[in-house]
Amino acid sequence: MNKIYYAHSLCKYSTRTEKAEIRQIRRLLHCKVVNPREAVSNAGGGSKAMADCLELVRKMPGLVFSEYTGYIGRGVYAEVTLARELGKPVWLLRDRRLYDTFELELLGGDWAIRYAQVILL
Repeated sequence: MNKIYYAHSLCKYSTRTEKAEIRQIRRLLHCKVVNPREAVSNAGGGSKAMADCLELVRKMPGLVFSEYTGYIGRGVYAEVTLARELGKPVWLLRDRRLYDTFELELLGGDWAIRYAQVILL
């Protein structure tokens, strides 16, 4: 795999955490990381931005995602779900490790940040 899509919360955009996670993904998978913040011109929000992100997920060979405060928001949930439906490899980046065996539990809470929780199997 020569590149991977990095699904993460808008709250991490342009932060030290985002930079650190990108470094971790590169180190663990030895590939180019496609960051929607840079790859999608209107990644700051809205339904058009989400549609563009999902189109990018369709084109990528795989996806790595991360949580924000222990949860994933609706956008990351949509990206992860689509990648899995398309049969692409999907990993959770947590504590500098990658996990590929997990379930997503919908919470019905704040759709932006606490939409779902990731449960490792």
